[in-house]
Amino acid sequence: MEEKRKTSHSRMNVLGLSIMATLIVMICIFMYEKVFAYRGWQTVSVHGVGTFQVPGDWVVTQYDNVIWLTDKAIDGEGCVVYFAGVIYNLGFEKHTIQSLVGDFAYRPGRWITGGHYAGGKMWALLEISIGDEFALRYTINFGRAAPNPQLSMIAWDSAVSQHTVILITRSFELEKGFYTPKRKRYERNNL
Repeated sequence: MEEKRKTSHSRMNVLGLSIMATLIVMICIFMYEKVFAYRGWQTVSVHGVGTFQVPGDWVVTQYDNVIWLTDKAIDGEGCVVYFAGVIYNLGFEKHTIQSLVGDFAYRPGRWITGGHYAGGKMWALLEISIGDEFALRYTINFGRAAPNPQLSMIAWDSAVSQHTVILITRSFELEKGFYTPKRKRYERNNL
């Protein structure tokens, strides 16, 4: 009887230590993501949508309902365009993704990979057709469902790694206060 009690206590100790070690590892991963993964990055704020992080050496240009993420100012020739984006549902859209990138279309069923996270953030690697050619492009979408403002960005070419796309996507935080009246009632009643 005494032997069984010692065995069960040692099993509980091992289980407790395993749970403690798992929690420590999870906290370390969380801290890495929050502290070290975005070291040297800058915050981009998009009115009505939210904020997200991009590498510190990227140049962010916003006008009308358009956002450009480039390696240098887009005034002259020769800059690398990482992402071109359009903010929708502002009520004064002057541009669409097609007006920035050119005549392209998403190919149905050609979603290669991607991720969707809570808080209105999603990334995907899609096969798109540009004119008569096909290409793989990353897309990032931020924001709540329509009619709230949303940001939709597409990679200009393959200059951005999947790891960078995931970090940008995970860094997004919704802007407070842009809810439809129906959504406000829902959130107020379920807090």
